[in-house]
Amino acid sequence: MRREREARAEEMRLALARSEMTSALPGTSAAWKETLASIERTAALPAPVLVTGEHGTEKEAAARAIHRLSSRGSEPFDIAHDASGLPGSASGEGTIFVPAIERLTVAEQRLLAAALDRPGGRRWVVATDLPPKEAVASGRLAAELLDRFDGHAVHLPPLRERGEDVERLARLYLYELDDALSFDAESIDVLRTHDWPGNVLELKDAVRRAARLAEGATIGPTVITSALGRPLPTRRSRRARPPVVKIAVGASLADVERRLIQKTLEFSRGSKPKTAALLKLSLKTIYNKIKEYGLEH
Repeated sequence: MRREREARAEEMRLALARSEMTSALPGTSAAWKETLASIERTAALPAPVLVTGEHGTEKEAAARAIHRLSSRGSEPFDIAHDASGLPGSASGEGTIFVPAIERLTVAEQRLLAAALDRPGGRRWVVATDLPPKEAVASGRLAAELLDRFDGHAVHLPPLRERGEDVERLARLYLYELDDALSFDAESIDVLRTHDWPGNVLELKDAVRRAARLAEGATIGPTVITSALGRPLPTRRSRRARPPVVKIAVGASLADVERRLIQKTLEFSRGSKPKTAALLKLSLKTIYNKIKEYGLEH
């Protein structure tokens, strides 16, 4: 009976942890659903975890979810903002989160790598804004530290790769701020076509500013562009000129293709036939690519 009670209690704890995760990391795009599944799979393992993603993708929230969904979820979750406590901080139970390992010196990173090798003690979850292999090549990340994770990593995709999550999250954050406010169709177009270099944190800040700037119950494109800190293009220019797709040197061909299809979909207001025509691809190919890249329109 005692084991049954303990098992039920653990099931309830995990159910609560899943609910907390979806609340802290909302989104329903295919890419985001896979990310949440990756968090849950990784949480069940005892190994240290590397969380990667651009700035603003909420890596701390992901680290907390990993902790809460693990067998250590009832123990403390602590954050190590620098290397001062690394030598002795691994004792006890729970999880230690290092939010930006690239800010540590290489010597401090090697100290952390040695701490990861010690059996028992607390679990480590570390994060970086940088692509790990590039960071190693540039000397900002110690190769021996990266080796310690041995495939135990969770990647948080940038907001621009999450399709309709931009609109869903914007509406959710606005509702939480003021449920009497709403976005009009043109303001949603502005949100969809923005690249969101600051990702979810930038979106939250933009919605907060827009809510403060709003003069009525409906937020229009002028308010959104002001909140984003950029001028509003004329109606004619918005209709006539397609968005520009910026590609960084070193981007994979798959990423280039995904972003081009995503931007064309946005320009076509989700019309798959128009997207196919603009890209000179078959409609079947467009449907397959949308499914492959998790672009929901």
